[in-house]
Amino acid sequence: MDCFEIFNYLPESVFILNLNGNIIYANKTFESNIAPFDRVENLEFVEEFVSNDDINRFQNVIQMTIKHENSNKYSNSYPITNCRTLCFGNNDFPLYRNIDWMVSCGKNDAYLIITGRFSNYNDTNNNEEDIERYTSSHIEIESELAEFFQKSPIALHWLNSKGVIIWANQAELSLLGYESHEYVNHHITEVGI
Repeated sequence: MDCFEIFNYLPESVFILNLNGNIIYANKTFESNIAPFDRVENLEFVEEFVSNDDINRFQNVIQMTIKHENSNKYSNSYPITNCRTLCFGNNDFPLYRNIDWMVSCGKNDAYLIITGRFSNYNDTNNNEEDIERYTSSHIEIESELAEFFQKSPIALHWLNSKGVIIWANQAELSLLGYESHEYVNHHITEVGI
């Protein structure tokens, strides 16, 4: 997807969906903030990464974007604010984060271009120092939570809606005798549990 490489220069997370809703490209920011491309390639983004509370809202914006592009020669983008989106953070542990997404149609309406940034902590009573302290404390809490689950002596895994393992802790991998790459991103029935 050489034609999309320009997106690697943007500070926003950018990914491309084909008209079936599958991820066909993700820029470097997406890979560092959301998930590595090899982990998400050809997955249905809305079904796999958007929280149940926001799925209808995201799907409606996609449909509106496609419908508008088919009826208008001018390109329009539609926002989806504070969308709870699954991101793989520390230790590859999945966490939901609020992201502001913008959906646009690509060339010849053959794909959708979706850009996003983490939602801002907007409270007019707080200055930049308070916001930084808030953000830093949340990152620290997330790191502690991820470490707690990763180092738990109890075997744990997380499945997506289709039964694919998207995360497993070290206890589960050791118990079952798998390396992470042999286990994660495989359907639960493939690994003999």
